[in-house]
Amino acid sequence: MLDSQGRSKSARTPLSFPFSYSDAVVNLETTGLSPDNDRVLQIAVAQLTADGAIEQQWSTLIDPERDPGPVHTHGVTAARLPGAPRYVDVADQIHQLIRGHVFVAHTAGRQWQSAHPAAACDASPG
Repeated sequence: MLDSQGRSKSARTPLSFPFSYSDAVVNLETTGLSPDNDRVLQIAVAQLTADGAIEQQWSTLIDPERDPGPVHTHGVTAARLPGAPRYVDVADQIHQLIRGHVFVAHTAGRQWQSAHPAAACDASPG
Protein backbone atom coordinates (compact mmCIF):
# COMPACT_ATOMS: atom_id res chain seq x y z
CA MET A 1 0.00 0.00 0.00
CA LEU A 2 1.33 3.45 -0.90
CA ASP A 3 0.92 6.73 0.97
CA SER A 4 -0.04 10.03 -0.65
CA GLN A 5 3.58 10.61 -1.76
CA GLY A 6 3.93 7.21 -3.44
CA ARG A 7 6.03 5.64 -0.66
CA SER A 8 5.33 2.24 0.77
CA LYS A 9 3.58 2.64 4.12
CA SER A 10 5.47 -0.37 5.46
CA ALA A 11 8.78 1.38 4.71
CA ARG A 12 7.83 4.12 7.18
CA THR A 13 6.90 1.73 9.98
CA PRO A 14 9.70 -0.24 11.66
CA LEU A 15 9.08 -3.89 12.31
CA SER A 16 8.19 -4.78 15.83
CA PHE A 17 8.09 -8.23 17.30
CA PRO A 18 6.02 -9.36 20.28
CA PHE A 19 9.05 -11.10 21.76
CA SER A 20 12.63 -10.29 22.57
CA TYR A 21 15.50 -12.32 21.19
CA SER A 22 19.17 -11.93 20.49
CA ASP A 23 21.33 -13.55 17.84
CA ALA A 24 24.77 -15.09 17.82
CA VAL A 25 26.03 -14.62 14.27
CA VAL A 26 28.80 -17.14 13.65
CA ASN A 27 31.32 -17.38 10.85
CA LEU A 28 34.08 -19.90 10.65
CA GLU A 29 36.73 -21.21 8.33
CA THR A 30 37.66 -24.89 8.28
CA THR A 31 40.35 -27.14 6.83
CA GLY A 32 37.72 -28.56 4.45
CA LEU A 33 34.01 -29.23 4.08
CA SER A 34 33.57 -32.39 6.14
CA PRO A 35 32.58 -31.81 9.79
CA ASP A 36 33.61 -35.42 10.48
CA ASN A 37 37.18 -35.07 9.15
CA ASP A 38 38.04 -31.37 8.99
CA ARG A 39 38.73 -28.87 11.72
CA VAL A 40 38.01 -25.24 12.54
CA LEU A 41 40.76 -22.75 11.57
CA GLN A 42 39.11 -19.47 12.48
CA ILE A 43 35.89 -18.49 14.22
CA ALA A 44 34.09 -15.21 14.75
CA VAL A 45 30.98 -14.62 16.86
CA ALA A 46 28.96 -11.40 16.99
CA GLN A 47 26.16 -11.16 19.52
CA LEU A 48 23.31 -8.93 18.34
CA THR A 49 20.47 -7.47 20.38
CA ALA A 50 16.84 -7.81 19.27
CA ASP A 51 17.09 -4.47 17.45
CA GLY A 52 20.26 -5.54 15.59
CA ALA A 53 22.84 -3.62 17.61
CA ILE A 54 26.17 -5.37 18.14
CA GLU A 55 26.47 -6.35 21.79
CA GLN A 56 29.81 -8.14 21.65
CA GLN A 57 32.27 -9.36 19.00
CA TRP A 58 34.94 -12.02 19.34
CA SER A 59 37.21 -13.87 16.91
CA THR A 60 40.31 -16.02 16.91
CA LEU A 61 42.44 -18.21 14.74
CA ILE A 62 42.37 -21.88 15.79
CA ASP A 63 45.30 -24.29 15.54
CA PRO A 64 43.80 -27.31 13.72
CA GLU A 65 46.89 -29.40 14.53
CA ARG A 66 47.12 -30.30 10.85
CA ASP A 67 47.59 -28.70 7.44
CA PRO A 68 45.20 -25.75 7.04
CA GLY A 69 43.85 -27.12 3.78
CA PRO A 70 42.74 -24.99 0.82
CA VAL A 71 44.40 -21.64 1.57
CA HIS A 72 43.01 -20.27 -1.72
CA THR A 73 39.52 -20.67 -0.22
CA HIS A 74 39.94 -19.33 3.31
CA GLY A 75 43.25 -17.41 3.28
CA VAL A 76 44.53 -18.96 6.54
CA THR A 77 48.14 -20.05 6.01
CA ALA A 78 50.18 -22.30 8.28
CA ALA A 79 52.44 -19.30 8.96
CA ARG A 80 49.54 -17.50 10.71
CA LEU A 81 48.77 -20.38 13.09
CA PRO A 82 51.72 -20.61 15.53
CA GLY A 83 50.50 -19.49 18.94
CA ALA A 84 46.81 -19.89 18.05
CA PRO A 85 44.76 -21.84 20.60
CA ARG A 86 43.42 -25.31 19.85
CA TYR A 87 39.64 -25.63 19.56
CA VAL A 88 39.48 -27.52 22.84
CA ASP A 89 41.12 -24.51 24.53
CA VAL A 90 38.37 -22.07 23.42
CA ALA A 91 35.33 -24.38 23.15
CA ASP A 92 33.86 -23.24 26.47
CA GLN A 93 34.24 -19.58 25.49
CA ILE A 94 32.53 -20.24 22.14
CA HIS A 95 29.74 -22.12 23.90
CA GLN A 96 29.21 -19.18 26.29
CA LEU A 97 28.99 -16.74 23.37
CA ILE A 98 26.40 -18.87 21.56
CA ARG A 99 24.34 -20.07 24.55
CA GLY A 100 20.95 -18.39 24.92
CA HIS A 101 21.09 -16.80 21.46
CA VAL A 102 19.50 -17.67 18.14
CA PHE A 103 22.29 -19.32 16.10
CA VAL A 104 22.69 -17.51 12.77
CA ALA A 105 25.20 -18.57 10.11
CA HIS A 106 25.58 -19.07 6.39
CA THR A 107 25.36 -22.84 5.87
CA ALA A 108 24.16 -22.97 9.48
CA GLY A 109 23.86 -26.76 9.68
CA ARG A 110 27.49 -27.33 8.74
CA GLN A 111 28.69 -24.42 10.86
CA TRP A 112 26.70 -25.69 13.87
CA GLN A 113 28.28 -29.13 13.52
CA SER A 114 31.72 -27.52 13.39
CA ALA A 115 31.20 -24.86 16.07
CA HIS A 116 29.14 -26.73 18.66
CA PRO A 117 31.50 -28.09 21.34
CA ALA A 118 29.84 -31.51 21.49
CA ALA A 119 30.25 -31.95 17.73
CA ALA A 120 33.54 -30.19 17.08
CA CYS A 121 35.75 -30.80 20.07
CA ASP A 122 38.27 -33.36 18.86
CA ALA A 123 41.39 -33.00 20.95
CA SER A 124 43.25 -35.82 19.25
CA PRO A 125 46.01 -34.81 16.82
CA GLY A 126 45.07 -35.62 13.32
